[in-house]
Amino acid sequence: VQFVSNLFFSVLILGEKVQRRHLLSTALIVCGNVLIVAWGDHHNQKITRSHLLELVTRTPFIIYMLCVYTGASVLGVLECYVSRKNQGEGGRAAVLLFSLSSASVGANCAMVL
Repeated sequence: VQFVSNLFFSVLILGEKVQRRHLLSTALIVCGNVLIVAWGDHHNQKITRSHLLELVTRTPFIIYMLCVYTGASVLGVLECYVSRKNQGEGGRAAVLLFSLSSASVGANCAMVL
């Protein structure tokens, strides 16, 4: 839904022209999500608060979280540096850095929640 709405609102609000590659990439992402849902594990496993607390306090998870948020922070600082260096216009480098930092935090939040 998010990817389709991004296409829709980019045209409606930003006036952007949707190109063939935008439609193709969105279709591939949607197909990938359908495959994940279709062949994913459908067993309903209840997780209690105590079990969840035990999982998130394990050393590998804590190290993973530190790596994700440290990496996202470094990318965010680099994005600010690139943007300031170019008087607010960081160009493609700033966009890439912002996207990577946002994606890492967003994907992590979706996984944890």
